[in-house]
Amino acid sequence: MREGLRPFLERPGRRAIAYECDISVIRHSYAHGPPRDVADVGRALCYSPRPMARFPGTEKHVNRTGLRPGAAVRARRMQANAALGLADRRGLVLQVRLSNARVLFAPEGPAPWLANDALVAVDAPLPGALEELRRLMVLLRAERLDFDEGELLFASQGLPAAALDEARALLGPRLAALELRPEGVHEIGVRLRVPDLPGPAA
Repeated sequence: MREGLRPFLERPGRRAIAYECDISVIRHSYAHGPPRDVADVGRALCYSPRPMARFPGTEKHVNRTGLRPGAAVRARRMQANAALGLADRRGLVLQVRLSNARVLFAPEGPAPWLANDALVAVDAPLPGALEELRRLMVLLRAERLDFDEGELLFASQGLPAAALDEARALLGPRLAALELRPEGVHEIGVRLRVPDLPGPAA
């Protein structure tokens, strides 16, 4: 924040807005009669409204090019991908942001973040365990898939109870444990322990 700027807050409805205001202008305003409250100062004098940071777990999982968690993609033949040894390899989208996506290229890794223009969506099934992970992400409506000490963590903003039964049926006796836990503010985590799918972080 520049010299002479201070944050001010107001809450129109349920949305919190952060403002940066010129404190000298505010002092001038007070000299000519104080406003009713700080929110009035924000509305009258602040020139840079910005949405406040969202709480963890409330962020939107969207991507500018339409990539979605659980999508199958191919790394384009380009210099940046070739330098990583990923050119023309197929992988599973684990998580997305506006301009990039985290992609798993093999059960043991790697799972780097790549720019949107480095990836292209594909329709063909993924090889081996990647296709199984993709099906689980779709069943559990996962917004991201993490690997936590040998467990698969599927973070979802909501899923039907039948989805858990379908995941159990898909994995069969290989499923050693299933647990539900809250993740962040608006997400639920489905934790699966599958010994032959430990993931790259195990």
